[in-house]
This record gives sequence, C-alpha cells and structure tokens, in this order.
Amino acid sequence: MADASFFVRRKPYATELVTVSTSVAVPTSSKVTNSAGGYTDGSTPVRWAVTFPATAAMVEVIGSNGLIYTLDGSTPTSTNGSRLGSGDVLTLAGTQKIANLKMVRSGASDATANITYYKE
Repeated sequence: MADASFFVRRKPYATELVTVSTSVAVPTSSKVTNSAGGYTDGSTPVRWAVTFPATAAMVEVIGSNGLIYTLDGSTPTSTNGSRLGSGDVLTLAGTQKIANLKMVRSGASDATANITYYKE
C-alpha cells in the first residue's frame, strides 16, 4: 500500500471479484458510484440515504495469473498499460481513476482481481 494514512478516514463498503480475460474487464459502475439501488437490506427503500462514490480502491491480483491495466480510459494491450503479477496490489485514489480502470489478462489464462472500494 502506498500510503496507509490515506485510508484512515475511509471505510470499505464493497468488494468484488472480477475475472480478467482477453476482453476488457472494468469495475462494476454501481460499486464505483456506490448506488446499489437505495436499499439497505435488499427490500426496504431508503429515500433519505445519501451515497458517496468510491474515493479509493485497492485491486489485488488473486491466483497465479497476471493482468495489464490502464487508468486513462485507453484499452490495455501487450504494448499499452502497466502490469500486475500474482499477489500485486494497486492502490487507486480518486473516483475518476477507479471509473477509468480497464484490465486484460497478461498470460494465456484468465486472471482474477479482487477490488475493495472505499468511501469517505
């Protein structure tokens, strides 16, 4: 983790596993915007609830296969993007970077990314 103090005021609110294959994989937009439909327990609507988008995220590569990612909105390829290997962690600060994250696998087999989202 780049700077632990950055996460002091932030609370994790969602985690997801994303399978990264040959086509571009992105974070789930409702998790980035923190807008899961306004339900706290899946059945009762909360009209007064205020949602805050993700201000930080941690992406950890699970398993033995790596991935290639971009944060500028371009499509990652073998010649465009940065690489993460097994066990590597990418820390993202800012909603725009999280929303722009695109990933493809770097090897012959699919990779799995565990993304944890944080809010203020």
